[in-house]
Amino acid sequence: KILKRVMLVIELLMLCGPAVVMLSVGLLYSPVFLFGSVSIEGDWYIGALIIFCGTWGFISLGNLALHILSKRNWLGHPVQWFGILLGIAASGIGLSTMTNTNFMLWVFVAPIIAALHLLYLSKKCTQIS
Repeated sequence: KILKRVMLVIELLMLCGPAVVMLSVGLLYSPVFLFGSVSIEGDWYIGALIIFCGTWGFISLGNLALHILSKRNWLGHPVQWFGILLGIAASGIGLSTMTNTNFMLWVFVAPIIAALHLLYLSKKCTQIS
């Protein structure tokens, strides 16, 4: 059972790690986005939208992962579902605005795969208990 938990943590780190690093850099530079919103024109609003939606999505994904790792049922409140959908929306926005780079494709698709896998595991835990 401990091996399964360790494997789940490793999976989450591999799938969500690059996106979390990029989101952290975005959060670090969010004051620049705010300054850009009043001073210049450009695509600052897309970056701000990805940062906002991605942060809420990763918080919801982390909540889901903690429930699965502690073997508790995930209640799936509307706010939690909305957060996961916002995270998927942030990944979709990132996919639609990216250039043709395979690494960027992995960064934006991998968290969606992780979210779907965690949702599957939460459904499986609910059915067992």
